Amino acid sequence: MSKAIIFIPRSNFLDSDRVMPTLGPLYLKSFLESKGHQIDIEDSPNLSDLNELEKYDFFAISCTTPQYYEINGGKDLAKRLREQYPEKKLIIGGAHASYYYQDLIKDGLFNHIVRRDGEKAFLEILEGEDLPLVISYPLLSEEEMNSFPLPWRDKNYLSKYKYQISGVDSTTAITGKNCPMGCKYCENRHSGLTLFNLEHVDKEIQSIKAAGFNGIMFFDDIFILNEKRTKELCGVIKPYNIVFRCFGHAKILSRENNLIKILSDAGCKEIGFGAESGDQRILNTVGKGNRVDEIFKTTQKILNEGLKVSAFLMIGLPGESKESIENTERYIATFAKNPNFRFDYVPFFPYKGTYIREHIEEFDLKLHLDGSIGYYKGAGGSAECCVSTSQLSKEEIMAERERIIKTYPENFKGARK
Repeated sequence: MSKAIIFIPRSNFLDSDRVMPTLGPLYLKSFLESKGHQIDIEDSPNLSDLNELEKYDFFAISCTTPQYYEINGGKDLAKRLREQYPEKKLIIGGAHASYYYQDLIKDGLFNHIVRRDGEKAFLEILEGEDLPLVISYPLLSEEEMNSFPLPWRDKNYLSKYKYQISGVDSTTAITGKNCPMGCKYCENRHSGLTLFNLEHVDKEIQSIKAAGFNGIMFFDDIFILNEKRTKELCGVIKPYNIVFRCFGHAKILSRENNLIKILSDAGCKEIGFGAESGDQRILNTVGKGNRVDEIFKTTQKILNEGLKVSAFLMIGLPGESKESIENTERYIATFAKNPNFRFDYVPFFPYKGTYIREHIEEFDLKLHLDGSIGYYKGAGGSAECCVSTSQLSKEEIMAERERIIKTYPENFKGARK
């Protein structure tokens, strides 16, 4: 049996990083412990006190890109662990490792960099297999994913995270992984589709109820995949009498006539979707795959059912102009008088692994990455803007964002200080 500890760096750039727990390490802990290993999770690493870690055979860090680069984040933690415990094996996984592995190689801090799904790679590391620095195994199949244990949901651990849906204490779950869509701003584009079966989803809900929660944020973008799958999921959810929030796509939601009512009847209180822009030229440029009229129609249908809408919008996508921003504002203004309409408006951040970042020469976009840690939304509604277009400087992009947020403060999802 090996002993390992997974560190999750704090996200000090957020208003609060104690809203929703990071699910990946919880799945990993359950899987590895089912194989006989001991796994601890530390989600508040104190870099000034890393004593008493000798009992662990392996150290691991799971983080996003901003978590890695911020002060006292993953990179600083790795340096301290490497200095204090040079003989220990140090592993990194999570979103940052998946797409910034070449930068991590240059950092020279890690024995293993695990890209994408980490269960099989981590198990082989703990069991002493001779593995390369960068481990890029194929994504888990549906059969594998559904055979693994449920994520670790300890009541004391989850009690640190405070999130409510319609006043009900809630936590997170997913019904599938990856995404078949082709959005060029997303690292996960065309990654396939792996779904948890209905029995697995049922067991997840049972474990969440047992942990004391009666609300669920279904965090995967593919919850509303099609009418058949959505009906099946709602059939599993409804008997538990919970409230939930989920995400979908305007193309699907605008075309399926009864889908939103089915969701509402099962306990859904809010639907979020990536609107991205109110300008068709921008949507076409980034490969969104839907029309502006579908965004309007989806929003209206959700509001007509009495549910809340969270429309996620970006500013600074390739080709952004005053005209495209005006079109986005026209969308916001159309629904702003309805208190159930909320929007987020974040600067596009060109992460490595996205089509746009890897083919930047194809787009009307310039990058300004010096000093950036890679976050697009922070405390008080703050954000980094690291892009400009031929029509707008990064300062002008931020000024337009601020103007729109101030114009529709009651609808903006980010808290302003």
